[in-house]
Amino acid sequence: MIPLPAIVDHAVVKHAIEADRHIRKILDMGKKANIAVVTVGAPTEDSVLIRANYFSDEDLGIILSRGVGDICSRIIDINGQLCSEELDLRTIGIDLNELKKKEWSVLVAGGPSKVEAIYGALSGQYTNTLITDQITAQHLLDFKAEQSR
Repeated sequence: MIPLPAIVDHAVVKHAIEADRHIRKILDMGKKANIAVVTVGAPTEDSVLIRANYFSDEDLGIILSRGVGDICSRIIDINGQLCSEELDLRTIGIDLNELKKKEWSVLVAGGPSKVEAIYGALSGQYTNTLITDQITAQHLLDFKAEQSR
């Protein structure tokens, strides 16, 4: 956890924050770690990111029309692709491509509202391990079968 907003209003603000030596040290430790444990969020009214009021109306339009969830506060679509490059440039934290480089990148998530977000994270290959419950696992298998049709 970094004691900062996950998403800022302007990319220049993000760069200024990341230039701080204390913040840089934390971010560098995250890059060097061989294990990452992450979860996903779903774009619902309970979303921490939405409730924190990080998004403009335009951002919300993109998120609600194309996004299935977020991983490390980065909004992804069903294929695991970023929904908005501009929004990604304002997000503080580990880059999703860094997750792919980890020896162990563990996704811990479950529940019906997160099935699409989990599927997107797995499709993007950001994690190599999933910890979930039996019901969510079955929903994921059913969802994958639907996507294959």
